[in-house]
Amino acid sequence: MGVTGDPEAALAALPWRLDPETLRELIDDREPVEAARAGLTAQLALPASDAARARQYGLRSVAHRLLGELDAALADGKRAVEAAELTGSMRRTAIARARLAHAHQAAGQHAAADREYALAASDDLPDPLRAAIHQQTGTCCFEQGRYIEATEHFEKALALRPNAGAEFVQVLETALEAVLTQAMLRGWGPYRRTRPELLGQAPVPRCARDASTGRWGYQDPSGEQVLPPVYDEAYPFHDGTAWVRRAGALGWEVIDLHGEPLSRPQRLREVGPFSEGLAWVRATDEPDSWQAVTVDGTVALPPNSYHDPRPFRYGLSVVRRADGVLGAIDRYGETAVPFDYDRFCTATADGRHILGFTAEQLAVVDRIGRRGVLDTTGRLIVPPCYDDVQIHPVGFLIKLDNSVYPHPSDGDKVPGVPGTWGALDRDGGLLIEPHHETRADILRDIDGRLREARLVL
Repeated sequence: MGVTGDPEAALAALPWRLDPETLRELIDDREPVEAARAGLTAQLALPASDAARARQYGLRSVAHRLLGELDAALADGKRAVEAAELTGSMRRTAIARARLAHAHQAAGQHAAADREYALAASDDLPDPLRAAIHQQTGTCCFEQGRYIEATEHFEKALALRPNAGAEFVQVLETALEAVLTQAMLRGWGPYRRTRPELLGQAPVPRCARDASTGRWGYQDPSGEQVLPPVYDEAYPFHDGTAWVRRAGALGWEVIDLHGEPLSRPQRLREVGPFSEGLAWVRATDEPDSWQAVTVDGTVALPPNSYHDPRPFRYGLSVVRRADGVLGAIDRYGETAVPFDYDRFCTATADGRHILGFTAEQLAVVDRIGRRGVLDTTGRLIVPPCYDDVQIHPVGFLIKLDNSVYPHPSDGDKVPGVPGTWGALDRDGGLLIEPHHETRADILRDIDGRLREARLVL
């Protein structure tokens, strides 16, 4: 049995019902699902890119799940995540993880489902996708009797799509009513979990000063003392390690989450947090130079003339040369992003400012007052020729000023009125001509263009 058209569209168009007691999706007709699965199986027999494989395996996982074949759904879900991660696309990987999480949830493997939903969720995703992930995460919490947590996810889904259609709103209203009904019968259940808990990680202790001695120790999130106050100075944990100076000691050392020393005390003028196994420090005998060290104190990058080094992220550290120009180096000290920029000023469309590169390994850079976008290879995706650039989940917001702007792809001038906002796609091509007077206007335009069809998760 074959299928015509797009299997994703076919699955999205399925008539389905929401069980008001279990909040699970119900379908009455298996034939369209079987047809979609057959079509996907045929597609998987042909050569394809990693992006296509991620989509095909992910959709077939959905079809397996709807047909009750959960082992096959889990197997395809894992293949979809592997293929999606190879593409480097956050959106594609998030969709694959959400589909795998739904398969775990259907199989009653809630801990695994919780972990995959947590890994899928990100503020860098488009709002419709974020809302869908929160909605499905809420149903997983509901199944576990975690009604406080379920309510938070359902309310976040509504907040992310305030102008959604009646069907979406009705589904969430049904979900919230189900939560209230069960909570009245059984209580609200446990308090919400932290992200480390969802990912199976130990909670990170935080610095706490003892009022009687003035010394520093560490407490867990509940306020219980986990490391005694025996330090004159203590920094927060990063990457499972923290810099501390013991009472009466002159040198700094690195400890792990259990307080065990990982390095010998070192006389250092200034220390930075560990990230990706390296930390920038300034030695007392080299006060004007920074060096990168490992957790055991080994010098990985010797003293150099760089200033204001930022923590390593995705293998790179943004640094400033003595002449004030910025670039980025790798963990071996080699230049990865040319020293050609006045600022790294990465901002996102939802108002966040990021130190260096985003999770999609993008950064906004400024050269003589003009902004563009590059990746961790140093490749310019958007040349620095705009008054402002902000990273949006589906592209880049751009703002014109009174200068002449070349089109990023073909050298033509970007049409638009100075002082207006437009948008580029993720390849730097023109998506929306700059004609919106405000940033809010361009955001509304993009939101209106996003597909309103139900996401198949």
